[in-house]
Amino acid sequence: MTCRLKQYFANGEVIQGNVEPSEWQAADTDVPWLLVACMLAPAFTFFSFEMALLE
Repeated sequence: MTCRLKQYFANGEVIQGNVEPSEWQAADTDVPWLLVACMLAPAFTFFSFEMALLE
């Protein structure tokens, strides 16, 4: 799933997205800077955490 986060709601754009369990998330930008936040519910644990390798 790809979710483009933008600010023009009339065009169907959104400012947040959901990442389903067992899915990966990443961010890419075409502007000079980008602020990314991640909120988790239920609370996060490192039990099955896996960090992706940069390619």
